[in-house]
Amino acid sequence: MNQIYFPLIDSMLVILNDRFSLKTLSFMNSIATVYPESKNFLSINDVDEFSRHIDVDSNALKNEFIVIKTMLMSKTINNVIQFLNELIPFSTAFPQTLRMIKSAITMPISQVA
Repeated sequence: MNQIYFPLIDSMLVILNDRFSLKTLSFMNSIATVYPESKNFLSINDVDEFSRHIDVDSNALKNEFIVIKTMLMSKTINNVIQFLNELIPFSTAFPQTLRMIKSAITMPISQVA
């Protein structure tokens, strides 16, 4: 019994450590910057990991986030789809942010690992 039990537990722990590594958590925090329900919403300090992954200019993205924050001050945005719909009319002004949103909402969770 122990010949199966301990290797199985060890294997499960390795998988959990990989899935919730610091790099993975940093990546998930970066994706969360485009989700209004997140505490990281439009946080310029957390965008680098995901912007590198989808090949977006992080400096341009940070500048867009600053402008978007002021633009949305008087509005209530509840979810990422509503956020996307709010920005679509301004697609030429916020191309990096729109690319990040589209990538975030279409990326399967298994890609995060």
